[in-house]
Amino acid sequence: MKSIAIIGGGFAGLIAAITAAGQNPDCKITIFERLDRCGKKILATGNGRCNLSNRQAGKLENGRLLHYHGQAPSFANHALAAHSIDDMIDFFKQLSMPVRFEEEKLFPYSLTASTVLDVLRFTAASKGIRFCLSSPTSQIKLKNEKFIVDQQAFDRCVIACGGKASPHLGSDGSGYCLLTQFGHQLSPLYPAITQIKTDNTLVKQVKGLKIDAVVSALEKNHLTRKEFGQVLFTDYGLSGPPVLQLSAYVVKSPKNCMLSLDLAPDMPFHDLLSLLEQICKSPCMRDMKTDMLLSTLFHKRLGQIILKSTGFSLSTPVKNITQADRKKIAAAIKDFRLQVTGVQGFSNAQVTLGGILTKDFDDKTMESRLVPHLYAAGEILDITGDCGGYNLQWAFSSGCLAGEHAAKD
Repeated sequence: MKSIAIIGGGFAGLIAAITAAGQNPDCKITIFERLDRCGKKILATGNGRCNLSNRQAGKLENGRLLHYHGQAPSFANHALAAHSIDDMIDFFKQLSMPVRFEEEKLFPYSLTASTVLDVLRFTAASKGIRFCLSSPTSQIKLKNEKFIVDQQAFDRCVIACGGKASPHLGSDGSGYCLLTQFGHQLSPLYPAITQIKTDNTLVKQVKGLKIDAVVSALEKNHLTRKEFGQVLFTDYGLSGPPVLQLSAYVVKSPKNCMLSLDLAPDMPFHDLLSLLEQICKSPCMRDMKTDMLLSTLFHKRLGQIILKSTGFSLSTPVKNITQADRKKIAAAIKDFRLQVTGVQGFSNAQVTLGGILTKDFDDKTMESRLVPHLYAAGEILDITGDCGGYNLQWAFSSGCLAGEHAAKD
């Protein structure tokens, strides 16, 4: 009877185990999980709602895979095509778990991450998959073509123990050595899908305020990516969905990067300029001080830091503001810039940017080219998706490939 060790009981590991059991019901499959429960990181996914996938996962543009990062993101092409979002929907449908879409994003119908974890755990148990919990794996030995894990011998081994992000949820980076000890190489690691730290001279004055904005990441003044959504000002910089999305684009070279916020994205510059002129000429505003100038457009504190960023004194009478001044203020609203100083660390990050290099793995099977019958899946590899369901889709696609091929004769 063939035996398979799965190292890591997260999404990729559970998917690999269930797929292997479906491929070969006679397999003896054991999941080794360092925590006292499998899938704790699943419970935190999508703010507890578990964003499973995205309709854009696997999309190519000019032959390039969108929404994924790494030294060779095209490595993921085959897996994402072979086990697509449609296959994920069918997979969970067969487990009697309905799903729903919110725009492009796929969720469990319950909108509850625990539903996903329970379905995976119960399915694994029903297939006779054994769980070794509270069992951190620090070393795997290869002896007589068998993988020795926790003094047990296995014919095949799948490494799916995640990256370095959110260590309190199980992935502390200790799994990388399980592959480097066999000669695999590790790329530099960075926290991703996390908050961005900026010069906080101004933002700490509006800590806690939220606003819908277009946020652009600029590296050496060149646009690398922009996102729209709700931005949260913090005492260290910025948070919110568009900021988390952009963290992967600034983390490697923060000192060369700036964030530009369009704080009035629904208003063209000339319309904004006309509105500012109207406000300045309003009888009720002319004799007011500049600190109230933007109070009809933004929260008072936010309006004041916009003015401060342009060098205006908040005590200047509104009636003294010139057309040139209004252009300067409008420009600041449409392009409010903050110098990036870094990102929050791995403890706050949702995923790891970087990982085990994919060049020594077969993209059709997830098998190591260096060690026969050794497989890897999910975040431990140097494939990182954007925020929005892309990482769980990669975990599913790569987990399916690894599990089915590990179970084959």
